[in-house]
Amino acid sequence: MLSLIKKLFRKTLNFNSMLSKENIIKAYKDLMISRDNTTIHLTELLYCPYKRTMRLKYPDIQNINLDILEGYRFEELIPKIFKDCKISHNKRYKKQIDNEIISFTPDFIIEDKIVIECKNTSFIHFTKQIDDWLIIDNENIAIVPSQYVIQLMLYLTLLELDLGYLFILSNTRFNNKLRKVLVIKEIKNQLTIEDVKKLIKDFKENIKPRYDWECKYCQFYDLCDNEFKFETSNLSLNDKSNLDVIIEEYVQSKANLETMKDKIKALEYKIKQNVKENYENEKYKVKIRNKAIRIEKKLKI
Repeated sequence: MLSLIKKLFRKTLNFNSMLSKENIIKAYKDLMISRDNTTIHLTELLYCPYKRTMRLKYPDIQNINLDILEGYRFEELIPKIFKDCKISHNKRYKKQIDNEIISFTPDFIIEDKIVIECKNTSFIHFTKQIDDWLIIDNENIAIVPSQYVIQLMLYLTLLELDLGYLFILSNTRFNNKLRKVLVIKEIKNQLTIEDVKKLIKDFKENIKPRYDWECKYCQFYDLCDNEFKFETSNLSLNDKSNLDVIIEEYVQSKANLETMKDKIKALEYKIKQNVKENYENEKYKVKIRNKAIRIEKKLKI
């Protein structure tokens, strides 16, 4: 199994996917729009409850980023790994709990026994040095967002199953380079229906964002009228949770910086290939001297 995973992912980490960006965006929008106010989608229990209200009010506003696009393409690989198994993909389930109907859509279920949830994030940290891009995380060295684990455990609880796996595609630094890594983490269920009921109760009674960082990255931030909306400008280090927000932002920013460094190098190389000494267009003057690129923006009169 591991050799097959390595073979498939080594060839496909650059995402030469059969899915186009346009098809992925349409699929994601259709998924979001299909949610209505007659059911609670399971993932809504894990984040700001008021986001559901905003999503129903502004259905055309979607937060479609690179992580989501790559995540859809990432999912294409799972059926190839389990090609000899019975597998269901994005099957929608509904389960009534007390007076509420909970809908949920696990990424994959293998042989009606094992749930696989795929995640794609911009960066992941490890508690010790790694030296390979494929990490079977039996030692819990990957620092995984708690909501990923809870989401998978909720699937297991509602499906009355015991075992699942997180497949997390991300970036990290090893061998002094920013590289893509695949983390596979076994998750054994530790939740019960009573835990689900508590989440539903909290969802209905408490509209506060579940995490401070949610507001900062929410697509509805400028439109949101939630009285508990978190103002990022009021961030205080007196609260440990706020410190966690800053750390999270630092990690994300640093990951983006490292990604941009690689991109800048690639763009510099392309410019040098096409510009010998001087070049200019309507906006810029480009000069190359001693292998260094100097770009000046033209003044508009």
